[in-house]
Amino acid sequence: MVIQNPDGSLVRERTRPQLPQRTKQTYYAELPRHALDDDTSLIETLFAYAIDFLDARHVEVRVADPE
Repeated sequence: MVIQNPDGSLVRERTRPQLPQRTKQTYYAELPRHALDDDTSLIETLFAYAIDFLDARHVEVRVADPE
């Protein structure tokens, strides 16, 4: 599994990260519009992963058109 950090770097994670209690748990993802055409459950899967696995408190998802 590959996770994108808030700074844009990618990390391969095999176990649940241990976050300090006071860490602001905000995550951001940007998806190309065509990815939603292929898989209608992609956003549901993304939110489920962020909430269940990362214990996210705020998730921002943007859908972008390719230029």
